[in-house]
Amino acid sequence: MYHQQKKRLMNKTLNFLSLLMLVFIVSSCQNSSYTIVMYAKSDYGISEGSEIILNDKKVGIIDEIEKSSRDSTWFSLSFYNDIKLPKDTKFIIGNSAFLGENFIYLSRGENENDLIETNDTVSSILKPKVNFDSYIEEVIEKLDSAVRKTK
Repeated sequence: MYHQQKKRLMNKTLNFLSLLMLVFIVSSCQNSSYTIVMYAKSDYGISEGSEIILNDKKVGIIDEIEKSSRDSTWFSLSFYNDIKLPKDTKFIIGNSAFLGENFIYLSRGENENDLIETNDTVSSILKPKVNFDSYIEEVIEKLDSAVRKTK
């Protein structure tokens, strides 16, 4: 009888410790974040949940978009806590030519001593759209020209 009680107690203790470890692992894996605000003249077709890209890596998302007037839009940008950005970072609204989606990508600033903090406000830059069809035509023409030269 004593051995059964000891075994049950040991099982309960192991179950509790296992649960405690699982909670710790899950909570440590969650990315906490900080939020800043970005101003733009329009939403430029960007939607909530769109990605924020730095060096081809997702570093955050657009949480909320608020159009305050005909020519002013505010974006709530959420960044992973481990992403530290200098205040001279450029916030560029770009377009994925293949998918046609607009998103924000960053050109990292130089001044590592002056970093963006929670609730700071930044401005955006609009990157001109690339006419993908004319770009492909230009590449094909150059390839045709190169092929003709080799004949």
